[in-house]
Amino acid sequence: MPLGTYGPGKYVAPMVWDSLTARISQSQWLLKELTPQTFLERYGRRAWPESERTVTTRELWQRFTTQVGLPLLTRQSVLLEMLRLGEYEGLFAIGLLIDEQSPRDQRDSYPQLHFKEQLQSNIPLVGERWIVMRPEAYKQVAEQPERVTAEDIVEAMEMLRGSQSAVSAKGVYEFVKSKHPHGIDGASYGEAVQKALKEHQLSYREDGQVMAQVAADDPEALAGEFFRDTTPKGATPSGRTIVISGSIDAGNEFVPLFQKIVKPLSSQNPTSQKLQLTLTVQFNEDPGGTLDISLAEMFDKDAFPGLRLEDSKG
Repeated sequence: MPLGTYGPGKYVAPMVWDSLTARISQSQWLLKELTPQTFLERYGRRAWPESERTVTTRELWQRFTTQVGLPLLTRQSVLLEMLRLGEYEGLFAIGLLIDEQSPRDQRDSYPQLHFKEQLQSNIPLVGERWIVMRPEAYKQVAEQPERVTAEDIVEAMEMLRGSQSAVSAKGVYEFVKSKHPHGIDGASYGEAVQKALKEHQLSYREDGQVMAQVAADDPEALAGEFFRDTTPKGATPSGRTIVISGSIDAGNEFVPLFQKIVKPLSSQNPTSQKLQLTLTVQFNEDPGGTLDISLAEMFDKDAFPGLRLEDSKG
């Protein structure tokens, strides 16, 4: 802010700023930069006592802005850049909690956990969910077996299936296991399999026999295969079937169709749903090579195996 001048051509604000940020007797009132080593060695006892295994980024920022004995930081980015560099150098780890109340010593509390990684410029942020962890605390958390979810089973199924209708149970298990280098919780894997079969329209068969329940106490012992049953099933006496048919203007009504009809119906967790699509596009003049390239990209790598393309051009 303008504060006038002090002497010929000397503005007060820059003079005050230079004085506060200048190194005088190895100390500064305002820090424009801070290294992880300086943070730990010079300010760690006050900013992050050894008795604390973890601290939030918000707590660190508040201590630097309010606590006597600590210098002020010119902006939050000074703190965040120091944390990014310290994480990369292995001086501490950085994790993101699912929510502020999540236990900090449980691996499943962290959707993100970083140690000795090159972080993006927007990680971390100042907040109660961003946790700075000492290396020993990180090791204790990171090496815990992780819980498996039904979504993990479905993802493995989709990634491994390719053009096949079924995937071996061993293949699914190995895929899920590969995503968790410190191991997976066996009991949670069994629960995830049961939930995937129940809620995600997956089925399991062994020796040609489809099983409604899977004994997944020992996931590695499953010798059958998972598959997605696409066979239409008749509605139960208490059930309900809705069929919507007709034609629409794809240019003007396609998006509203999904917003006002498809999405609301899908939100009711139907047992099955299928959209039968017929899209007819006519041109008075052949667009030529541009259209040929677009069509090739649309169906590249069998992107829509359930669709069939008919072209009068041949």
